[in-house]
Amino acid sequence: LVSRSFLAAVADSGALTRTAARGFASGPLARLAPRLCTTPTAAAAFGFTLAMSRREKTYLRTTLPQMASFGAMAIAMFVKSSRRGSGMDIELIHFAPYYFVFVAPLTLTAARPSEHSEARWWFGALPVSSVRELLEGAAKALLCGMVLPATVIVAALVVVVGGLDQFFDVVLAVFAVGAAVCFQARWFLRDIPFTRKPLGRAYAGSVLETIAVLVVAIGMGFVHAALRLHPIALGAGIVVYAVLFVVAWRGLARIRPEPGALVARFTDGS
Repeated sequence: LVSRSFLAAVADSGALTRTAARGFASGPLARLAPRLCTTPTAAAAFGFTLAMSRREKTYLRTTLPQMASFGAMAIAMFVKSSRRGSGMDIELIHFAPYYFVFVAPLTLTAARPSEHSEARWWFGALPVSSVRELLEGAAKALLCGMVLPATVIVAALVVVVGGLDQFFDVVLAVFAVGAAVCFQARWFLRDIPFTRKPLGRAYAGSVLETIAVLVVAIGMGFVHAALRLHPIALGAGIVVYAVLFVVAWRGLARIRPEPGALVARFTDGS
């Protein structure tokens, strides 16, 4: 479940970029871990989570179809409705990235189980003193490895389909979604990923969680619609959401584990 590169990275922040142990992610994104994370331990957790997310079959079978279908649906819905004159103009296509506010929790919770969960005892031998370092690296890996790239790809397609007139609306949407999914990670990812036994069905969350996420996504759409009424408001919105994204990204270093979390059993709980 865990490569020896994890221990190397815990001991030395540069080890993650120098080692290329078999089965451990060593691509461009993994090499950025020391820059994206605040501590060597968080960078090691980033590498571990990224590697597992690239080869865990249960995770890939759940997340890849979701990302592809929601991304395609988000764009196709506006394009088709515009051609049919059903009232939803293609000028609104910049709302497409907001679909990922709803998809992100599904992606984060899909990373809980693993077909190799029996090896989770290994974490008890790790020289880790802080829960938050592990959760920081894990959250950043899942966001950078799946959610944020998918959001940017859909945003780029929006500009291609809708034209350059959509550019600033898309920038606003990307920063808004980035901030939202970082805040979501602090709630939906509060234990070490890929350490729970598969339940035979995907975790769908509670009804209240689903409703809350849906309300947030719709609310963000209304805020965007209000901001685009004036260029100054749109520019101010971009700045505010960019600041919120930075704050939310830094906040990933302060994730608290959920009660009974595996990660809390192997550390001092700090």
